[in-house]
Amino acid sequence: MSLVASYAPERWTKRDELLSLVSDLGLNIWGPKAWKKSTLSAYYRGEASGIKMFEIYRQSKIVIDIPWDSHAAHGISLRPTEAMISGACLFMYDIRPDMHKIFKKDEDYVSFLTGEELKTKIKYYLENEGEREKIAGSGYRATLQNHTYSSRMTEVLDVINSGHVVR
Repeated sequence: MSLVASYAPERWTKRDELLSLVSDLGLNIWGPKAWKKSTLSAYYRGEASGIKMFEIYRQSKIVIDIPWDSHAAHGISLRPTEAMISGACLFMYDIRPDMHKIFKKDEDYVSFLTGEELKTKIKYYLENEGEREKIAGSGYRATLQNHTYSSRMTEVLDVINSGHVVR
């Protein structure tokens, strides 16, 4: 189980709490050295970006994403698509409604809202490999079909070239 992420508790107010509840299930954290000063420092494995990040995702049975929760936000980061295109089963702290617009909850990714729900679902999907792999495969296919960097850039360029003004 992996998390590749920045560390700023003022921005991600629930991250430490949620991860602490599942740390005994094989948690591995990569990111900036600031993690060394956190309560989760024992699970810090080093810095990761670029190809190394994708390799970590590829080798992980579960990738956790906990987006900012310090203020209301729209959209999603690249982490969900990067994890899913790498073949990992994404577990997403489900506070971003935009995620539901492009992926199917509990079909393309596993959603959770509480630490207990996260822990229960991690245990379940670690014990039920076939079901975890089915979700990972569905997330991979959905990302490959509609949400690659190339498809996103094409969409951005189409909007720019259309002359349509977004307000």
